[in-house]
Amino acid sequence: MRQKAVMLLCCLASLPVWAQTVNVDALLLSAQMAYQEADGKQDQARKRLLQAEEELKQAQKRLADAQLQVQQTAQLQQQALADKAAADAVMQQATQRLRDAWQQKEGQ
Repeated sequence: MRQKAVMLLCCLASLPVWAQTVNVDALLLSAQMAYQEADGKQDQARKRLLQAEEELKQAQKRLADAQLQVQQTAQLQQQALADKAAADAVMQQATQRLRDAWQQKEGQ
């Protein structure tokens, strides 16, 4: 009987230690879960940042390409304007020569 009483007292005495161990284990588990969640969020944020940086780089390249295309097209437009002005001048001269030729023909 005394052995049972001693065992019961030992069990009762170890309850606070066991409860403290359970509490520490629960805190450790909670901290590990919070760490894993934070690590996952950090990894997602890092991936989003890398993706955003890559998209920005691609957009900047498209912008630079578009600006170059605008410059080239503006140069083509300027050349076309110059060509048209030259063609207009040639046409004006040809028209004047044609008029002069008709006037000579009618004046004969």
